[in-house]
Amino acid sequence: MANNIHIFCELKTSAENGTAVIAKIKELGSWARISPSFWYVDSLLTASGARDQLGPLLKEGDCLFVVDASNGQAAWKGVSGQVATFLKAHWSN
Repeated sequence: MANNIHIFCELKTSAENGTAVIAKIKELGSWARISPSFWYVDSLLTASGARDQLGPLLKEGDCLFVVDASNGQAAWKGVSGQVATFLKAHWSN
């Protein structure tokens, strides 16, 4: 069963890796680009699975936040330590 994956990806220097990140997002499943930094993907992957696919393409300063709305899960990379601590303390499914 496919999952409703929401991807927020803010690239600090999009010219360096933007094309590769966009191509990888499009490989994750059927997609819609909601805004320049926000995507919806109908994917077999979980939030952490999508993060693991996209994470290696990120550069220093890039931010990725993925939500699997079907299963109430979230995964991220490149968020500040304070934000990660907050998310871990407050995220519930």
